[in-house]
Amino acid sequence: MEKNYNGSERRKFKRIVFSARDEVMGAFTIPGRSDLVPYKIADISVGGLRFILPRDDDLKVSIGDTFFLHQIEGKTQIEFAADIELEVKWTMDHEIFQHIMIGCEFVRVNQVVHKQLEKFAESELTQYNQNG
Repeated sequence: MEKNYNGSERRKFKRIVFSARDEVMGAFTIPGRSDLVPYKIADISVGGLRFILPRDDDLKVSIGDTFFLHQIEGKTQIEFAADIELEVKWTMDHEIFQHIMIGCEFVRVNQVVHKQLEKFAESELTQYNQNG
Protein backbone atom coordinates (compact mmCIF):
# COMPACT_ATOMS: atom_id res chain seq x y z
CA MET A 1 0.00 0.00 0.00
CA GLU A 2 1.23 3.50 -0.78
CA LYS A 3 2.37 5.54 2.21
CA ASN A 4 0.52 8.62 0.97
CA TYR A 5 -2.74 6.85 0.12
CA ASN A 6 -5.62 8.87 1.58
CA GLY A 7 -8.45 6.46 0.73
CA SER A 8 -9.87 8.50 -2.16
CA GLU A 9 -11.01 6.74 -5.32
CA ARG A 10 -8.78 7.58 -8.28
CA ARG A 11 -10.59 5.55 -10.92
CA LYS A 12 -12.10 7.45 -13.85
CA PHE A 13 -14.86 4.86 -14.39
CA LYS A 14 -17.03 2.68 -12.17
CA ARG A 15 -15.67 -0.86 -12.03
CA ILE A 16 -17.84 -3.99 -12.04
CA VAL A 17 -16.21 -6.82 -10.06
CA PHE A 18 -17.20 -10.40 -10.85
CA SER A 19 -17.10 -13.40 -8.55
CA ALA A 20 -15.76 -16.78 -9.67
CA ARG A 21 -19.31 -18.10 -10.10
CA ASP A 22 -20.26 -15.27 -12.47
CA GLU A 23 -18.26 -16.94 -15.28
CA VAL A 24 -17.66 -13.73 -17.23
CA MET A 25 -15.31 -14.66 -20.06
CA GLY A 26 -13.42 -12.63 -22.62
CA ALA A 27 -12.32 -13.92 -26.02
CA PHE A 28 -8.84 -12.51 -26.64
CA THR A 29 -6.56 -12.42 -29.66
CA ILE A 30 -3.00 -12.87 -28.50
CA PRO A 31 -0.07 -11.91 -30.75
CA GLY A 32 1.58 -15.09 -31.97
CA ARG A 33 -1.60 -17.19 -31.68
CA SER A 34 -4.10 -17.65 -34.48
CA ASP A 35 -7.16 -18.59 -32.42
CA LEU A 36 -9.32 -16.73 -29.91
CA VAL A 37 -8.21 -17.50 -26.37
CA PRO A 38 -10.77 -17.44 -23.52
CA TYR A 39 -9.83 -15.95 -20.15
CA LYS A 40 -12.02 -15.22 -17.14
CA ILE A 41 -12.60 -11.51 -16.53
CA ALA A 42 -12.31 -10.49 -12.86
CA ASP A 43 -13.51 -6.91 -13.32
CA ILE A 44 -14.27 -4.41 -16.05
CA SER A 45 -14.93 -0.72 -16.54
CA VAL A 46 -15.18 1.52 -19.56
CA GLY A 47 -11.46 2.19 -19.11
CA GLY A 48 -10.15 -1.36 -18.94
CA LEU A 49 -10.34 -4.79 -17.39
CA ARG A 50 -8.54 -7.30 -15.22
CA PHE A 51 -8.36 -10.88 -16.44
CA ILE A 52 -7.22 -14.07 -14.77
CA LEU A 53 -4.36 -16.02 -16.28
CA PRO A 54 -4.16 -19.63 -15.06
CA ARG A 55 -0.74 -20.32 -13.58
CA ASP A 56 -0.26 -23.31 -15.91
CA ASP A 57 -0.93 -21.21 -19.05
CA ASP A 58 2.14 -20.81 -21.27
CA LEU A 59 1.39 -17.13 -22.01
CA LYS A 60 4.16 -14.83 -20.81
CA VAL A 61 2.90 -11.34 -20.00
CA SER A 62 4.85 -8.14 -19.43
CA ILE A 63 3.82 -4.56 -18.75
CA GLY A 64 3.30 -2.80 -22.09
CA ASP A 65 2.22 -5.96 -23.96
CA THR A 66 -0.77 -5.61 -26.28
CA PHE A 67 -3.74 -7.96 -26.57
CA PHE A 68 -7.06 -7.63 -28.36
CA LEU A 69 -10.54 -8.30 -26.96
CA HIS A 70 -13.13 -9.60 -29.43
CA GLN A 71 -16.13 -10.38 -27.24
CA ILE A 72 -17.33 -10.70 -23.67
CA GLU A 73 -19.73 -13.34 -22.40
CA GLY A 74 -21.51 -12.90 -19.10
CA LYS A 75 -25.16 -12.66 -18.19
CA THR A 76 -25.28 -10.52 -21.30
CA GLN A 77 -22.93 -10.85 -24.26
CA ILE A 78 -21.29 -8.27 -26.45
CA GLU A 79 -19.31 -8.85 -29.59
CA PHE A 80 -17.33 -6.00 -31.04
CA ALA A 81 -17.18 -5.12 -34.75
CA ALA A 82 -13.41 -4.70 -34.39
CA ASP A 83 -11.04 -6.00 -31.75
CA ILE A 84 -10.45 -3.65 -28.83
CA GLU A 85 -6.78 -3.06 -28.15
CA LEU A 86 -5.65 -3.64 -24.56
CA GLU A 87 -2.35 -2.59 -23.05
CA VAL A 88 -1.06 -4.45 -19.99
CA LYS A 89 -0.59 -1.93 -17.17
CA TRP A 90 0.23 -4.27 -14.31
CA THR A 91 0.51 -7.91 -13.31
CA MET A 92 0.03 -9.54 -9.91
CA ASP A 93 1.97 -12.77 -9.75
CA HIS A 94 2.36 -14.02 -6.19
CA GLU A 95 3.17 -17.68 -5.76
CA ILE A 96 0.53 -18.03 -3.03
CA PHE A 97 -2.20 -17.38 -5.64
CA GLN A 98 -3.46 -20.07 -8.02
CA HIS A 99 -3.72 -17.53 -10.84
CA ILE A 100 -1.96 -14.46 -12.19
CA MET A 101 -3.95 -11.22 -12.41
CA ILE A 102 -3.42 -9.05 -15.49
CA GLY A 103 -4.61 -5.41 -15.42
CA CYS A 104 -5.22 -3.85 -18.83
CA GLU A 105 -6.30 -0.48 -20.15
CA PHE A 106 -8.43 -0.11 -23.28
CA VAL A 107 -6.52 1.76 -25.99
CA ARG A 108 -8.15 4.06 -28.56
CA VAL A 109 -11.75 3.04 -27.89
CA ASN A 110 -14.18 4.65 -30.32
CA GLN A 111 -17.52 6.07 -29.18
CA VAL A 112 -19.55 3.05 -30.38
CA VAL A 113 -17.43 0.59 -28.38
CA HIS A 114 -17.42 2.99 -25.41
CA LYS A 115 -21.25 2.88 -25.42
CA GLN A 116 -21.23 -0.92 -25.72
CA LEU A 117 -18.96 -1.18 -22.69
CA GLU A 118 -21.14 1.23 -20.71
CA LYS A 119 -24.28 -0.79 -21.54
CA PHE A 120 -22.55 -4.07 -20.65
CA ALA A 121 -21.41 -2.69 -17.28
CA GLU A 122 -24.89 -1.28 -16.57
CA SER A 123 -26.52 -4.60 -17.51
CA GLU A 124 -24.17 -6.60 -15.28
CA LEU A 125 -24.68 -4.17 -12.38
CA THR A 126 -28.47 -4.31 -12.81
CA GLN A 127 -28.40 -8.13 -12.81
CA TYR A 128 -26.21 -8.11 -9.71
CA ASN A 129 -28.54 -5.71 -7.87
CA GLN A 130 -31.62 -7.77 -8.81
CA ASN A 131 -30.05 -11.07 -7.75
CA GLY A 132 -28.10 -9.44 -4.96
